[in-house]
Amino acid sequence: MHPLSVRTVKNFAPAPPGSHQCQQASAAPAPGNPLVACDTAGTESFTLGPEAVVLHPTHAEARQNATGYGVVVTLDQASQAAFASYTSANVGAQAALVLNGLVIGAPEIRSPVNSNRLEISTYGETAQQADAIVKSLQS
Repeated sequence: MHPLSVRTVKNFAPAPPGSHQCQQASAAPAPGNPLVACDTAGTESFTLGPEAVVLHPTHAEARQNATGYGVVVTLDQASQAAFASYTSANVGAQAALVLNGLVIGAPEIRSPVNSNRLEISTYGETAQQADAIVKSLQS
């Protein structure tokens, strides 16, 4: 499965309609430069700090939730420990989960995450969007 990059969100804003920036996945920035990436719908643009953690999923599946659909990702043991450490040190910050240059989730860290299962969802995400994320993780 493809790894997920975790980066601290420095800034985010609505992406201008038809923005060239959101029509293609972002390339890796030069060292020391922030990454500018969009969400999977191309509606939000994020300025992200350096990669803080790399998560290695072992399984992913789409699921319906209270606000639409999401993706439940199971992490390997090393990723679980690294993410628990990162979230413990960054309570109150916003983190972006980046897959193939796109932000697939950008939650505020409200408490340390010690589980090996993460649910990644955005408000109103469709079954097709969740399935596309799962396929991207698996390909």
